[in-house]
Amino acid sequence: MRVLVLLSACLLVCESSVAWARPAGGTDVSELARPDAAMSAPLAPAIAQEPADEVVEAVRSRLAGPFKTNAAIDDVEAVRAYYAGARDPLWISGTEWSPRAVAIIDELRRADDWGLDASSFDIPVLAPASGDGIADTAALADAELKLSLAALNYARDARGGRIADPTGQLSAYIDRAPQLLPPVRVLSDLESASAPDRYLRGLNPQSAQFEALRRRYIAMRDGEDASLPKVPEDGGTIVAGAADPDVAIIRERLGVLAATQPDIYDDALVAAVEDFQRQHGLAADGVVGPRTRRAFNGGGGVSPQSLLANMEEWRWMPDDLGDTYVWVNVPEFVVRVVKDGRVIHTAPIVVGKTSTPTPIFSKDLKTIYFRPRWYIPDSIKANEIWPRLRRGGARGYQVLRNG
Repeated sequence: MRVLVLLSACLLVCESSVAWARPAGGTDVSELARPDAAMSAPLAPAIAQEPADEVVEAVRSRLAGPFKTNAAIDDVEAVRAYYAGARDPLWISGTEWSPRAVAIIDELRRADDWGLDASSFDIPVLAPASGDGIADTAALADAELKLSLAALNYARDARGGRIADPTGQLSAYIDRAPQLLPPVRVLSDLESASAPDRYLRGLNPQSAQFEALRRRYIAMRDGEDASLPKVPEDGGTIVAGAADPDVAIIRERLGVLAATQPDIYDDALVAAVEDFQRQHGLAADGVVGPRTRRAFNGGGGVSPQSLLANMEEWRWMPDDLGDTYVWVNVPEFVVRVVKDGRVIHTAPIVVGKTSTPTPIFSKDLKTIYFRPRWYIPDSIKANEIWPRLRRGGARGYQVLRNG
């Protein structure tokens, strides 16, 4: 279907091109095949190309010469290609920042709220015009160029570019990569976006899980947790429908109002606790036990740094996990099947050791085998089982040769 649509669009463009080239005054198109007719036929008026803005010309000159920058090579090439065809600046309006530029700069300064490092973006400062109102074109061009590169830098980081090769830089057991967008496309999208700041912000992961991590990170970073009441960690286990004085404290921490009695563990609060447990890597059963109580108070090893690390991993995930997906939580030893945002199946799993970790990957699931045959991998045979057998004792194994 998509190919047919594109072909139709091509035909429409071709037809309108032929119609545009038809000579005025009713001249027969066949006459243009003769050289003398071609010389005498009236020509369509030429459309004068508007000259580029002087700031754009200055940007081109800057990019044509020696140019020192910490920006990625792909970003520099994208900027060079963009301004080669541009007539107007992307961010400068007259001698000032345009409203779009102001919005982008504000977004760059708020990058920390999305787990990025705002200080890593070279945000230019636009010097005011001189007393006579004449602005320095070179300074305007420098600001224009730097802001474009800063926006591309943000886009790269938002999509996971800070760790460009997780497999090589972190572990061979991580089979994921940043979901980077071509920088030329980013510049084009920024130009056409009605709200470029919202577009840039939208390049961060949009999943509910990432948003939960982000909110938790901001709360810990800003010390909001310190102002919330502590949930007693030595209290008993609370299940749905139970009455407990600690329920009122949990309500306050999660911001869930009581329909009637604040110390009754009702369905609305159970759902909120399940979300909290899911966000903190706990079994989302809605039961408030010792681990959940510690998690409410910031225990369980949760730190701003660990939250940032998990947020970064989400930048390597597909934008859309699909309506149905299988979620393997290695630290929790649990696999979940999620459909339409609801967990429809949960099961315990066996995971690898620190020395032989479980691979981390995201792939499309096409086939499921029930009760599959499993054979010992050659690596386990050679590195674990065979050395034990050589030390003596069958250890429950039967060794066969040639079948």
